[in-house]
Amino acid sequence: MSIDYYADTGFLISLYINETTTAAANSAVKAVTQPLPLMPLGFLELRNALYLAVFKKQIQERIRRAAWQTMERDIHNRVFMKVQLDTDRLHDKAADLANKHSATAGTRTLDLVHVAAALLLGTKFFLSFDHRQRNVAKREDLEILP
Repeated sequence: MSIDYYADTGFLISLYINETTTAAANSAVKAVTQPLPLMPLGFLELRNALYLAVFKKQIQERIRRAAWQTMERDIHNRVFMKVQLDTDRLHDKAADLANKHSATAGTRTLDLVHVAAALLLGTKFFLSFDHRQRNVAKREDLEILP
């Protein structure tokens, strides 16, 4: 099975808590016709992003719990597909991207890890709202959504 779409954590979190990007995320995800890949790192990032939103008082704890339950249900219902990438290959690819792009794109490590994962999975479409990450993904010939 080919994996056509990859969504970074910021995009995914917009599907579960109300943010300025939620409407765009919901609209873009309608085009996705297969489960979105989710690495263990992405799963951890989602969990932590919800706790961080509570810490920042963007959401209440009850909203975090409900969002997490919905996310777990979506994993069970195959909205997401857990994927495991070889960490050495993933880190090597991210390092290559750093060498090529970080000095001009200002990317952070996790930005590069997500783009590297999308490339290693052979995806065509990269779903993200992060400008630096989108820039690198576009430079690497991924199609950007939304």
